Amino acid sequence: MTVMFAALLLLGGLACLPAYLVSRHRGRESAWLLFTTLPALGAWTLLAGFGYGPQSLSNLIEPLGLFAAGTVLCYGKVFLLDRGVKDPRWTTYLLMALLVFGAILLRFLMPQLPE
Repeated sequence: MTVMFAALLLLGGLACLPAYLVSRHRGRESAWLLFTTLPALGAWTLLAGFGYGPQSLSNLIEPLGLFAAGTVLCYGKVFLLDRGVKDPRWTTYLLMALLVFGAILLRFLMPQLPE
């Protein structure tokens, strides 16, 4: 599981790198854009560790969903949302908060998946 999370963080950073470079070229952008899934994966791990939500190996699909959502939302943020924003760093932090909220919803609302 630890290797999977490290791989997801690395792949997430590489997947968001082109969007980050475009956003840095336009103006000020936080380097946290490359690691938007880090707080969400951390929240998911904490909630799973404390026993919230279903505890099954098949529920390890949830971090993959967070990774995919983080990548798609990263590009949506850079190419759609940041057009009218003066400081894109705040939208990066809002994106991270949205992904943490998504991780909480996944742990509380995802049904028990068969193994």
